Amino acid sequence: MSAEPHSRRILSGMRPTGRVDCKKPLLDALLEEQAVLRERAAPFEKNPVWAREVIESGCARAREVAEETLDEVRAAVGALYT
Repeated sequence: MSAEPHSRRILSGMRPTGRVDCKKPLLDALLEEQAVLRERAAPFEKNPVWAREVIESGCARAREVAEETLDEVRAAVGALYT
């Protein structure tokens, strides 16, 4: 179910009256999107040790890439540290 048809209907009939009939389709669409996110998060929640390892591995790789980038920048501006 896509939120697109609902959003057009909601925006075309929106009044500052707090109408539930306007808010319900939006809420349904948001909950549907969150369900997808919850499904994707489930493996991480079930195995937090593995999740931590994935994060630490990504951080280590990011540090390597950042260090390489900083070395290139330092060389380009002539600020080589020894």
